[in-house]
Amino acid sequence: MTRIIAVLLVVIMLMFSLSGCINIADIFNPGEKLGTDNDASGHNPASSAENSGLQSQIKFEMNLKKPDLDNIMNIAGKYYVLAKTQATVNEKKYLPLLIDWAPDFTGKTEDPALAADFMYASAFLTSYTDLKGMYLALNSAVFVLDIKDPLLAGNLASSIIAYGEDIAGKQLGSAIKELEDYAADAAVVYEYALSIAASEEMISMENMPLLLNYGNLCIDRNELDAAKLSFEAAMKLAPDYLPAREGMAAYWLAKGDKKKAEELLKNAAHPMVYKKIKETGENTTEEEAPQVTVEDDLKTMEEKLYTLSTAPIILATDFYESLDPDGVKEARRFVDNLAAEFKYTAPVFTYLSQYSTLPNFISGQGQAAFGAFTKEYGIFAQKHAAATVNSNIQVMDSLGLKIDLGGIDINDMMENPEKYEDMDIDAKVTGLEGMLDKLTDMAGKAEEGLKKGDASAVLDMWASISPEAEILKLNPGDYANPTDIIAQKYNMTILLRKISGYRDYFNKLTGEFNSVITEDRNKLTNKMSEYAKEMYDEELKLEEEHDKSHSIVVQGVKTYVPQIACDDCITRKHAIHEKYHPQMNKLSESVWMSATNYANSQYTQQIKPKIESMYSDCMRNCMLISDPKIRKLKEDEINTLVYRAVFNSLTTVLTAYSFASGYPVSCDCDPDIVAAAKAREKKAFDEAQEAKAMMEAKAKKEFELGTINENSQLYKNLDKYSANCNLLFMSAKWHPLKTEVAFNLKIPRGALMGEGKAKLEAGAFYKFVENHINNNTTHSGGIYSSVGARAHNGMTGINAAVSLQAEVTTNGDGNVVRADVIGEMKGSVTAGTMNATGTYTASVMNGCKLSGEVAEVYSESMKPPNMPKNIGNSWSEASSTVKIFQPKKPRKVLWKGEYQITE
Repeated sequence: MTRIIAVLLVVIMLMFSLSGCINIADIFNPGEKLGTDNDASGHNPASSAENSGLQSQIKFEMNLKKPDLDNIMNIAGKYYVLAKTQATVNEKKYLPLLIDWAPDFTGKTEDPALAADFMYASAFLTSYTDLKGMYLALNSAVFVLDIKDPLLAGNLASSIIAYGEDIAGKQLGSAIKELEDYAADAAVVYEYALSIAASEEMISMENMPLLLNYGNLCIDRNELDAAKLSFEAAMKLAPDYLPAREGMAAYWLAKGDKKKAEELLKNAAHPMVYKKIKETGENTTEEEAPQVTVEDDLKTMEEKLYTLSTAPIILATDFYESLDPDGVKEARRFVDNLAAEFKYTAPVFTYLSQYSTLPNFISGQGQAAFGAFTKEYGIFAQKHAAATVNSNIQVMDSLGLKIDLGGIDINDMMENPEKYEDMDIDAKVTGLEGMLDKLTDMAGKAEEGLKKGDASAVLDMWASISPEAEILKLNPGDYANPTDIIAQKYNMTILLRKISGYRDYFNKLTGEFNSVITEDRNKLTNKMSEYAKEMYDEELKLEEEHDKSHSIVVQGVKTYVPQIACDDCITRKHAIHEKYHPQMNKLSESVWMSATNYANSQYTQQIKPKIESMYSDCMRNCMLISDPKIRKLKEDEINTLVYRAVFNSLTTVLTAYSFASGYPVSCDCDPDIVAAAKAREKKAFDEAQEAKAMMEAKAKKEFELGTINENSQLYKNLDKYSANCNLLFMSAKWHPLKTEVAFNLKIPRGALMGEGKAKLEAGAFYKFVENHINNNTTHSGGIYSSVGARAHNGMTGINAAVSLQAEVTTNGDGNVVRADVIGEMKGSVTAGTMNATGTYTASVMNGCKLSGEVAEVYSESMKPPNMPKNIGNSWSEASSTVKIFQPKKPRKVLWKGEYQITE
């Protein structure tokens, strides 16, 4: 059992006390929530020495409905499921440590001993924490272990009300309509508990909490008759018991009889110290000093923190204002002036924010400014880390766990982090078993104290982790200067709420700040990946087009030539880069500017002033702590909170400026190669334009002469009306535009020189053409002969040819309009991929000319290279994987010339 309580309290204290989940006001002014066995003064009414006229038991005269156990079990099961499903991540993590059995909501499986073990722990969670997912689930599970125990039923009812109040963030009385479902279920369970407690029409003092809680609930639900009966029973049990009198007074106020309410409270037992505590406690209500919760949105958090910042500082002298008003004013003036001295200035980085465009930022001066910022950021990172380590070491040390950092002073590290940049820290940890023993001992004492209705042992355990709890444990009546104790407790309560509230607020504020920047970064990355994918797809398409246009057939199989330079592919690939790279750079500039402007304004206008305000606000209360050790600890905690807020904010600013990584995206094409390719393409284009112009001039001249090019569209359209005839070495064609008759006689190679490795061809030809447009008739004929030889490997060879032909053209009148005799000799040599050709032509009409050409031609035996496959789609993969291919043509002319020979 002791180990179970140890786990419970360690979970509560270590995981939640530093996160604002412990309701300090409830410990300071216990009983604010329904659901404990303690009354509003923190005492158990059954054992309080302050109560006079106590009756051990009285006759209970309330007419309650007969309890419906099935309905009660359904209510318990419903809230058990609700609590578990709506629990926070941390609550879900630790619930199995508390409830390690399977609750049976049929009422068939009970374990009264286990229920007794958890009775006080479940009441404690309900009263003193905001862990609604834990306390509601635990009270539901514990109740079904002993369904005949009225106190367990009362705890369940109280936890239902507390859960509703924590969800709404309001007290039941001010939100009864909103919380009616919770109130109705709680009323049913309270009535069930009272029916068990008064099973023989008698009720005892130990059931006082049931009477008071049920009565207060009835007032909130405007069921005043039931409330009256409940409070009357409480008054009979303890006539002078203050909470009973207050309950009855609340009834008369609800009835509108203020006089009777005042009479009840007029002579109530209010020791002076208790009255002072109550007065200051009124300033710690949810309305006057609200608690910030992680469920609040930023606006609600800011409103609550503003209310906390306006909460007055309480001084011991305030209690004696009627005796010495001037002294009170002087003390107040001194404290206000002292509070004004506590200031903190968060870092500024205008030296960086002045570079508002990405091109300016990546300049030398911009990068120097960014380097200065990252250095300042690193210092804050070290301060934050050192402060966090120091805080954790203090907590562990208080529990007996000793951490040795090899003589390093954490405080010095916070002040001079640059000294420890390159230092390796050899840490040693001892006392782990002693810490567990200490926790076990404290848990045992806490368990015994809770059974007696005394929460002091729990405060002892908390004080061992957080020394400020020592102040909250103090009883003003035990000191000669009780007013100072009252002021200390009040100011500590407000301070703890501020620290807890600011911690949750800045976690949410900086978290949302970071979310905006992270979203911008993700959008940039996704869009850049889209651009890179589109660019890659276009490059891949270009590569595929190249392969198709440069393929050859080797032994009937289509294959690809090596990717040697191809001007068209070089320039088109570069054009793709010029299309996408400016878009990518423009996007980077736009997103970077948006993100950095937002980061600068959010930090400068929102976060920085709030951090500075937080420091001053918390230090107002911290400086009033009289114990120097505790004051130093809380000051360190405030500094740690400041460092964390600044560090988290600067981290987000750093992320925004880091969008510049990879900018600018630049083309990896060789500019000289691209320029040369463009020059060659321009030259080829100019030559093509020149050739086109010559062809158009020739076509025009031919048209004027009545000649139509056979490749023209007109000729092709009329070709469907033509007729052809081929017979042996004769061919004829009748066309609407002309009539052709041709003879071509080839002499077989064997007939000339027999079979051999050399190739010899010869022949004679004649052609008759009659033009139907201009009535011209052309007769042409001649002879030709050629010889050639090639080596075995086919890579070298030589060819020679000679021809002689005559041509005569007459018009329709039979006159000769053109006559020419042409002789030609031609030779070529092939060696590997190189081919050279020379031609000599002699013409009666055109004279003589010599022409030649040297070209590089790829052999069919050459193998294609391996092609890239399965390249990734992401920006980084695409940019790093797509190779720069340079496809080539299968024939490249290296030199070409033509020379006219004149006498």
